[in-house]
Amino acid sequence: MDFNAIKVFTAVVQAGSLSAGAARLQMPVATVSRKIKELENGLNVQLLERTGRGVQPTLIGQQVYEQAHLSVETLDNIAQQVIGEQAQCAGRLRLSLPLTFEPGWLLLGDFQAAYPRIEVFVLATERKLDLLAEGIDVALRSGGLATDSLVARKFGDMRLQLVASPDLLARCGTPHRPDELAQKPCIGWSPLPEHPVRWSLGGQSIIPPAAFCCNDYRQLRQLALLGRGITDLPDFFARPLLAEGALVEVLPDFPFPQLPLHLLYVKHRHPSSVVRVFVEFCLDNAGKYLA
Repeated sequence: MDFNAIKVFTAVVQAGSLSAGAARLQMPVATVSRKIKELENGLNVQLLERTGRGVQPTLIGQQVYEQAHLSVETLDNIAQQVIGEQAQCAGRLRLSLPLTFEPGWLLLGDFQAAYPRIEVFVLATERKLDLLAEGIDVALRSGGLATDSLVARKFGDMRLQLVASPDLLARCGTPHRPDELAQKPCIGWSPLPEHPVRWSLGGQSIIPPAAFCCNDYRQLRQLALLGRGITDLPDFFARPLLAEGALVEVLPDFPFPQLPLHLLYVKHRHPSSVVRVFVEFCLDNAGKYLA
């Protein structure tokens, strides 16, 4: 049953007419009339009857109203309490996010709009920090976890994709097997200079001949668009560029493994309200940012 329709019905009964109920709810009279009709059709009864000065409940309508209006008031009070607690939640939140995790930055903008009194500090880094030593409340990390001292909440999944510009593939040819990458221009992500670029393609570990590597996917994206080489990009970077044809997926039959994304925070019996609301906000809205 539509709670909004019940709320409209109780408002009309209290106001004495459709127009007065619509004014109270700040919605068009036509919408109010439609909601009442939908509720009557759903219950298969007539709830209101017209009078010279407006409407009044039928006998069954009065019974429905007496049972429904208390529930409506209770739910309205709960909603107002939640909104009030959300607006009053205040404090400082210290986060660690990967430098190039764009969905995280979009999420933070919406989080601050929902919780304007929470002050957010972000340490943007690809390093896996010691949260306690660095004073970090929550960190977002991808891949496996190697510590029992942290609480890990699954945020979602991501996958790398091998991509290149159509122009590059027209010039150099399209590889059809991972071993053919040895004869192609490649660039890639690496956390440190001494770490070679390494790709896991269809279960095969490949070290491509990367003439350029860095720890910033934004730069790799730009170089790929300029036709400098075949590269790996997170799916949230690659997806829109593939859709518009600016990049082409390479070796789609040899996919990278899926990487889990986790929110990590130090174990406490009672995490702070700021940490709690941030984690719950992320989990409730993850699909919006990772889709």
